[in-house]
Order: sequence, then structure tokens, then C-alpha cells
Amino acid sequence: MKTILVVDDNPQVRQSLCELLRQQYPQMRVLAVPNGQEALFTALSENPGVIVLDGEMPIMNGYEAAHRLRQMPRTQRIPLVAYTGEQEANAIVSGLRRLCDAYLSKSASDSQIMTTMAPFMTA
Repeated sequence: MKTILVVDDNPQVRQSLCELLRQQYPQMRVLAVPNGQEALFTALSENPGVIVLDGEMPIMNGYEAAHRLRQMPRTQRIPLVAYTGEQEANAIVSGLRRLCDAYLSKSASDSQIMTTMAPFMTA
């Protein structure tokens, strides 16, 4: 079963995105963690098919997590989707855009989220 990993420090954002993904992709397992450090551990242990990364998080931000994921042989090919708020630091957002395969604003509609995620949902 393919796994989607959602990484966001805001529990409400994490929960709503996970619920949307579970509704749209019931055949997939959706996991969630609150920071980039846990994302690294989970990516290594669970080998997700795609990772959705917030930008600003405690312990390890999304840019640093994406950078490390791209450096590790076991995770470097996992598709990354940046999922950031407009208020997040420009340096983090621009770094995420360079390292990630796709970008979503947290203000994106459900249909925009699904359109962006669709290419990563095939086997």
C-alpha cells in the first residue's frame, strides 16, 4: 500500500489535510508528523510514495528536511510537495520550491490540492 506522509506542526492543518487525502485516496495510507526531524525518521522507516512538507516548523523546518531527504540515497527520489502559508519566511519558501517537485499554498482549494497531488498518486 502506498503511503502519503504529511508534515506540519499545526495539528488542525495536519488533520484537515490528512482527512482530505484519506477521502480522495482511500486505497492509500496517510501518516502525519509534526516536524522535519520526525519526517526524516518516518521517511526512512515507512518509505512513503510522496511527502507533503510545511515550511516553518520547530525542531527542523521544511527546507532543511527537504534538503536532507534529497541527500539520502533511500529518500532522494521520493516526490516532495511544499505546502506553505503566505506568511512564512520567503527564504524557506523559495528553498522549498527549488527542492520540491510541486508547491501548494495553504490557501489552495481542495480541488487545487487534488490536482497538484494527482501526478504523485499513481504507482
